[in-house]
Amino acid sequence: MGGVTMTASRGNEPEDTRGAAYDTRLRAMNSAGFLFQIAVKARVQAGFEAGVHKYRGRVHEHSWRRQDGSQHFIDVVAEHEDDVVRIIIECKRVAEGSDWVALVPDPRAPEREELSFAWALTVRPDFEMWDWSEWLVEPASHRAEFCQRGDGGEQVFLEKIGRELLDSAAALAEEELRRCRANEHRFVRFMYIPMLVTNARLSVGTFDPNAVDTRSGTIDHTQVTFEEVPLFRFQKSLPEDESEAAARTRRAAKSLFEANRQSTKSFLVVNAAALDSVLAQLEVRRPPDGQLWPWDAAMARLGGGRR
Repeated sequence: MGGVTMTASRGNEPEDTRGAAYDTRLRAMNSAGFLFQIAVKARVQAGFEAGVHKYRGRVHEHSWRRQDGSQHFIDVVAEHEDDVVRIIIECKRVAEGSDWVALVPDPRAPEREELSFAWALTVRPDFEMWDWSEWLVEPASHRAEFCQRGDGGEQVFLEKIGRELLDSAAALAEEELRRCRANEHRFVRFMYIPMLVTNARLSVGTFDPNAVDTRSGTIDHTQVTFEEVPLFRFQKSLPEDESEAAARTRRAAKSLFEANRQSTKSFLVVNAAALDSVLAQLEVRRPPDGQLWPWDAAMARLGGGRR
């Protein structure tokens, strides 16, 4: 294959003769988000091979379908070397210099380890189920229900991104249950951690909601503290289409408050520059003494015992 032709120019500086077609193609490549997605996948795999963390980055562009038949793709699935934990990664490249601010209306709010994750379980021949649970997952971070652009740009709609991310995790859980069934596996469990990776700078803005002027809906600069962070948890009421395998593990909500809690999910939002560090720390905490894993609790409710 031929390379780029360079000719002599002023002094020792070569003259670029690639032409307009090259520049047009390069601009097209740089305007899309594919390069960022490819780089994230490569970063995950390189970190695993270098021993920085324990998550392989081999699976990418993994297809899944909604119930209406529409096809979608998971950008990257990072698999822990134990073959139990999977991180479902959605990549979001934004304009260089973009700043996302997570709003935390409590100046004393501690960083939290609680995070939603999906799990799937096969115990042949009696049990096959998956569901969402909230669990302790390191590293801890602030948790927010609102996120906005801190640079004056277009609003950040993490709800839409989160809906796609959570649906893709659920679809992968159901796919792996089908694969276990086809291969007649007798006991298999998986965990799916949702994560959005972006090149946006991430910040947390903490404030006392009582300091907001309800006449203008604004707050004085002396009442807000901003801190740049490598990650935060985004939380929202995002109900999913329940499959039979998921619905059988939970009881019906008895109140509006309980229904809201059941539908509330959270996912990690991570700055790409901090991805290696986050993956190196990312770990699902074991249950404390006397507490069951979510799948054990589900099996106990259904009369299947503990695994």
